[in-house]
Amino acid sequence: MLSWLMALTLPSSLSAGIIFSATSCSLGLIDFCKMIYILQNNVFNFPTIDQQVNEMEILASVSDIFKEHVNDFSFSLEKYNIYRPSELGLSGDDSNLILFKGEPATGVNIVFSDESKNCRVFVGEKTTGVGFLISIVASDCIIYIGDRCSFKKGSIVVCGTGDTVIVGNDVTTMPGNQWTTGRHSLVSGKMIVIGDDCMFASSVTIRASDGHPVFMPDTGKQINEPRNPIIIEPHCWIGERAIILKNVNLGACSIVAAGAVVTKSAPKFSLMAGVPASKKSLNGAVWSRSQREKDKEKSLMWHQKYGDVNNA
Repeated sequence: MLSWLMALTLPSSLSAGIIFSATSCSLGLIDFCKMIYILQNNVFNFPTIDQQVNEMEILASVSDIFKEHVNDFSFSLEKYNIYRPSELGLSGDDSNLILFKGEPATGVNIVFSDESKNCRVFVGEKTTGVGFLISIVASDCIIYIGDRCSFKKGSIVVCGTGDTVIVGNDVTTMPGNQWTTGRHSLVSGKMIVIGDDCMFASSVTIRASDGHPVFMPDTGKQINEPRNPIIIEPHCWIGERAIILKNVNLGACSIVAAGAVVTKSAPKFSLMAGVPASKKSLNGAVWSRSQREKDKEKSLMWHQKYGDVNNA
């Protein structure tokens, strides 16, 4: 099983950091995680020139993995104050690290299990929560939360070795959201990516794996392991009690209706509704957080950036 943060160290001489960038991810999950593993090792373990030359051929084809979804995405350590759990009065092994931009975020509770080792939690500037839980129950995991996020009571649970959750800037939730990478998938390095300015209503569920194996009795082969990360692109509105399941890529500026169960990907500017959800085009419309002019102007900015992509 791939564990792509296994060798992460934090030398004091490292100040430039690294920046990932992203467009829609068409890679399989294993190839995607191999790329991240290689990129992480290039920066933090200082490989030889020969290793870099060989690996850059792989990196060249996947150089835009995050940037389109999370503005200014960066692991640049100079931006963060770095704490071990014991320094914050938290339980968990001190090989885990919590990194805050500025002061530690209020209302965001971080819990490491006894099994969690060498995990990293990045929390951006002006991000706050109200009884929001980040729970990590495996090793070599990473959670990245951007700036100015606001979380009501809910949870992010990272369950598998090398699993990752990336949350962009200006993401907001109402109470009851539960996002998890899931257990028993046979795949390490599962991933959830949520782009900038996404809005989640109450009781939204995101699951990067099914949670229990489904297998063929004659061969024992599991047939429901995840193949791709969940990616929710920027400025998506996820309605109350919606469920987003493994392998889904939801295009930017889309809306998921209340109670929808999303099992398939959708292009930008889509409306997803039903069980299972089917997609329709928004026909050029774009949603806004409110009637306020500043919110409408921001929505128009997203519309201008992504255009009305009508593939429905």
